[in-house]
Amino acid sequence: MIELRFITKTLSLARALLQGKDVSEDRLRKRLKICGECDKAILQGELMRCGVCNCPLKEKGLINLARFEETDSYGCRHSKGSRWKEKGV
Repeated sequence: MIELRFITKTLSLARALLQGKDVSEDRLRKRLKICGECDKAILQGELMRCGVCNCPLKEKGLINLARFEETDSYGCRHSKGSRWKEKGV
């Protein structure tokens, strides 16, 4: 089961890196603010991760959940629906 989740996350990341469209810096900052206030966020010192998918959430870097436009394959997967879409970012 763990291997399947790893493969699924790897494919999702690869899809985002190859096909994903970057959001603006302003939208990225707004998303990070939303994530920072989320009940699912995991803060480890300066590092923030999504508690749903365990992806990093940061201002810079390729591997960054908040960096890309949402699709059916990647984006906010909060159990109550995308927090970003709810807030219009």
